[in-house]
Amino acid sequence: MRFKVLQDGRLLDTLVNKKFDPRSDKNRAWSATLEKQGSTELRDILKRIDASEAQKPRMAGDALEQAGEDVIKELRGERDDSVIQNAMDDLYSLREINKDIDSRWSTAASQAGLSKEEMLGASNIKDRDIQLVGNIDERVPEALNVKWEDSELNGARINNETRLHTRFERNPVTNQQDVVPFIAEGENVPLVTQFGLVGKDIDASAVENMDSDEFLGKRILQLAGMNPVRNNDADVYAVDLLDKVSGNKVDVEMLKSRELENNNTVGFQVYTEMAPDSMAGYRDVSLNESRNIASNMVAEMKPMIKQRMAASDLSIVEAIKSLEREGSITSSDGKYGPTKGKLLKEGGNYVDQLVQPVVSNRDAALNLQTKQGRNDTRKLVMPLEGALLSDANAAKERLADVRGEEALSQLSLRPMPGNGGSRPSGKLYLDVPANDRNFVTDLSALTPAVRQLFGKQ
Repeated sequence: MRFKVLQDGRLLDTLVNKKFDPRSDKNRAWSATLEKQGSTELRDILKRIDASEAQKPRMAGDALEQAGEDVIKELRGERDDSVIQNAMDDLYSLREINKDIDSRWSTAASQAGLSKEEMLGASNIKDRDIQLVGNIDERVPEALNVKWEDSELNGARINNETRLHTRFERNPVTNQQDVVPFIAEGENVPLVTQFGLVGKDIDASAVENMDSDEFLGKRILQLAGMNPVRNNDADVYAVDLLDKVSGNKVDVEMLKSRELENNNTVGFQVYTEMAPDSMAGYRDVSLNESRNIASNMVAEMKPMIKQRMAASDLSIVEAIKSLEREGSITSSDGKYGPTKGKLLKEGGNYVDQLVQPVVSNRDAALNLQTKQGRNDTRKLVMPLEGALLSDANAAKERLADVRGEEALSQLSLRPMPGNGGSRPSGKLYLDVPANDRNFVTDLSALTPAVRQLFGKQ
């Protein structure tokens, strides 16, 4: 045999007694030349080396370590021993850093319920190397995307994926940006998101036993650098989340992408469970009946609200209170006045911000189908199409300031069929332009890490 594999990984050409690196492009070209001459020995050795290295994941910088070793070998011929020692110290530090990154990724895989092999099978990394995952932009890498077999809900396809969230961390030795697991503020384990149907594809623990939309709202805030904690576990009517960084009370509201695109507005809830006195009291009708009743309620209330505001130059709240006093508008059951919405609850102190996951109309409809009854939870965790953060306090100021005709242009009254047709009514919203930065922030532009939750990162 002409070629011999040495302990340091190089090959010895016994014909000329010369050592060489089998990984270099030059020597691989030499292998092709020898093969044309009738010798396949070098080609077969290189194939075995490739097969062996393919089984060893390049988790975080093996190529850099090799480059460091090559530099040291070259420096051995220099007289300045301090230069050699510095290079050796850097190589040692680099190896320790890489061990630490490898360990963190092993922890992330365990947190996601994955083997290391499954993690390295992520669809958006090259050569099974996490450091070669795609970038959202120059500041943020993509989450590792491990795809599973899709499932179905009522004949509709359900996307099943595991996302291991990532961030960049500067390597003090190389000054490059290493990809490491993302750990949210206030947490001590890597952040993972599972897409799928709770109870079928994923466990309730994967959404922290929350409604799926509230869980997605929490994930958005975590990736935006906040520290949200659940606030409604003891009282389902309490605001959904509390951000421990700012102290803000944050509620979650899903937005449908088609409506957002068509209307280009974001609504803040002023009143809910409103009904004209002549139609109040419907309950536990079929969902189709409830939709029709709710639409008819809205059709009857709209002109009376507009007429009252325009004729008397009233604010929105003043107009509704006036109609309530005279008995024209009541609650959905007819026993009380219209229920105060998020801007008015608790004397206006209920909520500070709204975090709004944007999903397709299809996914929004499927998510509603997963809730069976008032006390059940929504269960579909789906990739997002957008993520907004809206300022409820700014909306409260607008609500108090606008009156009459000016206020009318900023109102929308929407039918509310209730859960499964339980109680048809209407909801009154204050609408603001979705691109008005005084009220609405596009989190995907401000903090691109939230795009790690998007269908297309």
